[in-house]
Amino acid sequence: MDMGIWGKRSATDRSRKQRSGFRVRDLWKHLVASVRAFGEDTRGVILPYVTIMLVVIVGVSVLALDGARYVSLQTQLQKGTDALAIAGAAELNGFPDAITRATAAINNTNANWVSNSSVFGSGANANVTITSITFYSGLPAGSVTPIPSSYVTTDPTQAQYVQVTATPTAMTTILPASFFGGSKSLTTTAAAVAGLTETVCGAQPLFVCNPFETSGMTYSQATQALLDAETTLVGHQVPITTPPGSSYTPGNYGWLQPDTEGTSNETCGPGGQTTGQELAVAQPDTCTNARTVNLNPGVKTPTLLALNIRFDIYTNSWKKCSSDPNYAPDQNVRKGYTGSGCNESTNGSWPPGYTGKSPYSTQAAAALPEDNCILAGTCTSSAYGDGNWVCGDISYKTTATSITVSLGKSGGSNITLTFGSTTGIFQGMGVNSALFPANTYVSQQPTSTTVTLSNPNPSLLSVVIIPSGTTITFAGYWSTAHPNVGAPTGCQGSPYSSITRSAVYNYENTNSLISNTSSGGESGAPTCSSSTPDTTGLRRMLIVPIINCQSSPVSMNGAATGVPVATYGKFFMTQPYDGTTTYAEYLGRLTPGSAGQGSLVQSVQLYR
Repeated sequence: MDMGIWGKRSATDRSRKQRSGFRVRDLWKHLVASVRAFGEDTRGVILPYVTIMLVVIVGVSVLALDGARYVSLQTQLQKGTDALAIAGAAELNGFPDAITRATAAINNTNANWVSNSSVFGSGANANVTITSITFYSGLPAGSVTPIPSSYVTTDPTQAQYVQVTATPTAMTTILPASFFGGSKSLTTTAAAVAGLTETVCGAQPLFVCNPFETSGMTYSQATQALLDAETTLVGHQVPITTPPGSSYTPGNYGWLQPDTEGTSNETCGPGGQTTGQELAVAQPDTCTNARTVNLNPGVKTPTLLALNIRFDIYTNSWKKCSSDPNYAPDQNVRKGYTGSGCNESTNGSWPPGYTGKSPYSTQAAAALPEDNCILAGTCTSSAYGDGNWVCGDISYKTTATSITVSLGKSGGSNITLTFGSTTGIFQGMGVNSALFPANTYVSQQPTSTTVTLSNPNPSLLSVVIIPSGTTITFAGYWSTAHPNVGAPTGCQGSPYSSITRSAVYNYENTNSLISNTSSGGESGAPTCSSSTPDTTGLRRMLIVPIINCQSSPVSMNGAATGVPVATYGKFFMTQPYDGTTTYAEYLGRLTPGSAGQGSLVQSVQLYR
């Protein structure tokens, strides 16, 4: 029985062991299966890569951000430098203060000129500060060729380009490069080169020597004298004369090489006279560099007769152009002629200007007169007048106790009057007085106390002896050209006029007075041309370069090229050309946008 009991227990133990083995085996099988499943599971495999690359990605992102900030910094700095260079270049017009003005613009002396604030990489609002400003007279070909030091200039009349170099600007980097021994900041700078080009269109192919230049002046001083004349000498008359020989003095004119490309409207006139063609047309269709000109010594003086087409005068080979609309005269050509001839007169000298067909008097005709000192020969400068001219009538009282009468002279007689002053009275003025026969005029330039009158009548029986204190009136331009018409403000001066001849001309045009006829038969309307007159009011305006002939850095001999131009001037022609001289009223310099026959265009651009 006992054996049976032990035998039963042993079987139980074996069963337990067997079950335990099964469990271990199952656990092992599960462990092996789990290990095998884990080995075969691909979930989360990228995590190690992400973990490793995360640092790299963050570093590259910060580096890219720093790079973008650096590019933005450099771009903003370059744009600011470009703007300052352009602001400075816009002032480089060749005048004596050009560099001063350009430097002030760049340095922002006047806050209204240019604002140069920019937001740079460090986040602060900063100004572009300048390390250096360099001016150049020229640039080499190619945008990458280094600029030689020979181009550097401090002469404001030669400076055409400016280089602006900005102060290096730093930014603090986000990437902690210092951990690796690198810098914590990046630095950049910028430089820009800009220049001013000037183009003039519609200018005539002749030049005038600066009439305000005097001996011993430097080039800058001569240019400054011309600029000063902008306010002090506008309205003064300039006699444009033929140069004596090959030398040029203030007020002389000379010729320029004509532009051979712009000739579409130059189809008439004598062949081979390109210069004359450009002088004759209403407006040359040419545009040239305004900074320099090329001289032309091969043109003959008679070519200047082409200017007279403006006054309805067609002579010699220009006669065939009287019907060509490109060679139309001005709408107002009053020039002091009597009669109906279309050519210039050959009747001899005739004050106060061009040769005429009868004496200047209240009974004849009148041209816009010259400055009184030019007529009297008393101007302090031989190159320009004093701006004093007579538009209205002049009245004086005699102071003499007797009058000298010269009888029996062939063709007329002389009467001599004595006055306390003869200011404003000049040779050729007519006498407005019932005390004298018609056509009595001043026959000689008055002295300090006497005026000699000439009368075409051989008999003076109608002349009454004039007692001392009698008022004698001498006819000015207005009462001769426009009898019984009210004069514009400023015409009736005391004794001189405060109005310019150009303003009188414009007053005649705008108030329909061109057709008014003097007693000698002349009106301002053209009669020799069959073309419609030019009604712009600019036909008698000349746009010509003014050159400092005495101080020019380029020799004025022969066919000189690259002769610098001080500026372009506006001259209003008051009288036709008589073979040696034409008279013009200075109206100031040509500026961009200013009215006149011709235009000046300034262009500022970046070169580097």
